[in-house]
Amino acid sequence: MTNPLQAVNADFNYNTALARALLQFYPPAERRLGRDWLRYLTFIPNSSMDELTKRNNYAWFLLLVLQRGGNELTPPFCDPPPVGQDLLPLKDILAPEVYEEVLTASSKDTILTRPIMPQLWHRWERPKNPFPEEFIKSQPVPPDGVLCYMAAFCDPDFCE
Repeated sequence: MTNPLQAVNADFNYNTALARALLQFYPPAERRLGRDWLRYLTFIPNSSMDELTKRNNYAWFLLLVLQRGGNELTPPFCDPPPVGQDLLPLKDILAPEVYEEVLTASSKDTILTRPIMPQLWHRWERPKNPFPEEFIKSQPVPPDGVLCYMAAFCDPDFCE
């Protein structure tokens, strides 16, 4: 049986890894705030299970906010993390209906079906070098495993 402390820390590490990846799609100011929150949450001491659960709830909520997409973080993450203060429980900060949605989204039977960052499709720019072999040569190759690329083509008049 897994130690409860190890399980809580594993959940936190998993959620923060996903959050770090999703932060890359946000504007620089939002990324900075998100990184500050992740750093703050990471350095909360392992003092009690209640504190770790509170920390995990914040990490989970940050992940939900980032998966929602958009260009801005929502409270409490739109402000810097508190300095020299303990975290308040999420239920004391969020509106009751938002907190209920967070609890619903965290149930084991729930699958998040919202699209992640749909506006990213508008940020794509045409590559400077249109030759596929040059693109493939410039990509990193794993030391072992499989390298796979997919290409989609369309009529240039239709795509413009």
